[in-house]
Amino acid sequence: MFRIKKSVKKSKININKKSCIIWKWILSYTGVLLLPILICSFYYFHSYNILEKRILSNQHLILENYRKQIDSVFYDVLNLSNYLQLNHYISSIAQGKSSFGSAPALDRHYLRDDLKLLKISNSLIQQINVFFPESGYIVTDSSSFEIAMLPLMDSTQIKYQDWAEISKKLKECHIICKTTELYDCLLIAKVLRTDIQGNPRAIMAVQLDKDSLVE
Repeated sequence: MFRIKKSVKKSKININKKSCIIWKWILSYTGVLLLPILICSFYYFHSYNILEKRILSNQHLILENYRKQIDSVFYDVLNLSNYLQLNHYISSIAQGKSSFGSAPALDRHYLRDDLKLLKISNSLIQQINVFFPESGYIVTDSSSFEIAMLPLMDSTQIKYQDWAEISKKLKECHIICKTTELYDCLLIAKVLRTDIQGNPRAIMAVQLDKDSLVE
């Protein structure tokens, strides 16, 4: 009887030892597995926070650069419009007249040359357009043509419906800024001349390179 009790005790001790060993084995392997996971998790969240801060900082710098470029462009456009308001070719064409010793066709030609020189004032300017609603002529830094010719022109030209929208909006405000996927540019339009009723007689629209703005 005594021997049976001893064997039972020994078996219990063996079982306890085995269970302790198993638990130690489980705990040790759990520690081995969890420690790298914890280290990797800490490293991941730390790296993520640093990366997030860097992205936000870069976005802030890009937006600040974009704002400065836009401010510079608007400043140049306003200076450009002030100069063009004093341009006697625009004044005569808007009134349906010609300058002294000239003709409307020649005035448009000379105005085109002026626009070509003014285009180099800012590298972001793709094209300068001046529209005369009364005569229906558009003068750019490269050519002059009637608005009826627009359907036959290349895709970089402002479309007829866009000129109609610009003219309508400029009856209510002095300057507008719009973007369009069709031309891949930023468009700033401003009234240069109006009639007695306040209807636009000469409209300047400057096309800006959107890609260069965000570089």
